Amino acid sequence: MARGPIVVNDDIAKALQENLIGGYGTDVFDEEPINTSNKLLEVSNEKIVFSPHIGWATIEARERLFNETIKNIESFLKGENRNRIV
Repeated sequence: MARGPIVVNDDIAKALQENLIGGYGTDVFDEEPINTSNKLLEVSNEKIVFSPHIGWATIEARERLFNETIKNIESFLKGENRNRIV
């Protein structure tokens, strides 16, 4: 999932309850903190996973972030362009 407002939580909840999709995981919501009336909270815990907003924070992702940052700094100091927005 991208950012919370892109996904319609009610539609995801309905699709899960009707077995149109098998499961759903997210670390963002259209309203944060999640509202107690959010339909996703009515879905079986076997079909849905909520996590804190740290879904990107794997060891591999942190290593890549660090390495890309170093490459960007080195390129900048050499006056070179990188294929990244900084």
